[in-house]
Amino acid sequence: MSDQTAIDDSIRAAIARVDSTEIASAVRLKKERRDVLVTCASGARHLARFEDDPRSLLRQKWAYEQLRLGGVPCPRVEAFIERGGVGGEDCLLLEWIEAESAATALARMGRSARGAELCRELGKALRSLHAVQVQGKVPDHVFRSTRAWAREFVEGQIAKLIEGRSVDAAFREPYLRLLLPFADRIPDPPLPNLCFTDMHFHNVLVSNGDAPRAVAFVDTDEIGIGWPYWDFTNWEVWGLRFGLAWTREHILGGYGDVDLSLYRFALLVRLSHPKTLVGSARELAIRAVERQDIDSFDLDALYGTARAT
Repeated sequence: MSDQTAIDDSIRAAIARVDSTEIASAVRLKKERRDVLVTCASGARHLARFEDDPRSLLRQKWAYEQLRLGGVPCPRVEAFIERGGVGGEDCLLLEWIEAESAATALARMGRSARGAELCRELGKALRSLHAVQVQGKVPDHVFRSTRAWAREFVEGQIAKLIEGRSVDAAFREPYLRLLLPFADRIPDPPLPNLCFTDMHFHNVLVSNGDAPRAVAFVDTDEIGIGWPYWDFTNWEVWGLRFGLAWTREHILGGYGDVDLSLYRFALLVRLSHPKTLVGSARELAIRAVERQDIDSFDLDALYGTARAT
């Protein structure tokens, strides 16, 4: 799919309903993503997002609409274009927002007062997302963070650890004995509030002015409903363990009241993979399981040198 052939008549017609001026350019943003930035002669910009799986676009459309109904910043959905596999993928047309990702902003700010302020803003933004109660029927293709799903996830993670020889088979019983009771605390049926299991620094756009603030959630395919604590784990896995552990206290400070035992439970389970349960994280996870004490999973030592037992 080239940049220009992606903008066919159906997409041009959808853009014309928003902006009647001619399309001046269409630029593909990333090789690994089928996203095209369309600029009109008026200067208005639109993001044309293509997917082979129309359910992904429908999930994103539903999520953006729920966020806007809840007063949470996100791009406006301008059109959903079904092309039925004829002539290419379906397309979700979105308002383009001029901003940068939180990942880019943090790389520039570093560990500074402004960086800490930005992290507090990210925590507040996630809190506002979790406060949104969905309106209308939740489509079947939307993810539900349920108790049953959590139990399956816990059991699947220990199976991966054993298969990858990160731990031996005898570790399974105490691992499940510690963690499944936390999974059983997850509300069932799921909470009617939004959650975002793909929440990380690249999926929040922020202003680049003197006062950092979150201006939009993006890539909302994994916004669903239910238990919110899984959402913190992507920040950890895709950010904090790569030199950004200092951001945790500021993110949580901005978010507000957090049950750290549940936080530790979600994070220990999420890290339970041969590629991520390594070094200090592995030492601390083994210690927590052996002691049957989730609070000994020391967040402060997680990505550094584990403290002596």
